[in-house]
Amino acid sequence: MGTAIKKGEVLPDIYYVYRDNSSVAEKHLGNKMVAYDFVSDTQKTVPENVSQLPKILNNEFLLATLVEEAQQKQYTLSEEYLQQLIQLANQITSRIGQNFSFDWALSESNSAPRIYLTQISASRILSQNSDLIKGMGASSGRIAANACVIVNQQEN
Repeated sequence: MGTAIKKGEVLPDIYYVYRDNSSVAEKHLGNKMVAYDFVSDTQKTVPENVSQLPKILNNEFLLATLVEEAQQKQYTLSEEYLQQLIQLANQITSRIGQNFSFDWALSESNSAPRIYLTQISASRILSQNSDLIKGMGASSGRIAANACVIVNQQEN
């Protein structure tokens, strides 16, 4: 699902978690129609719901798969995986602070399925009185997108 999220092909499920007790405050179901699966070159059969052309990534086939309608109406993470992810985020917070993002992968191939950390990026915080924009723009292009302004952390 991570590849589809990064390519903008799907919207992920969103979870808001209370930091003090690790409980889920709110969750929103995403829009997930495409998922990517790794298929090695030794596998000969391709499922019917796979797109026509496989994408290649690191000498492996990365196949775009249509997500079944029943799965689209469910949250991707089970409660067990969600709690593992919250625990992982809490461990990272205790080591590097609160401002970070991380990528993770879910492995169900062994007897004990787990969430694995694949990348961490620390975020920089601008000081409250720093200028956000200085100078002249290099391009006069336009862009349009949805935006959400959070005025107060206590507001939902």
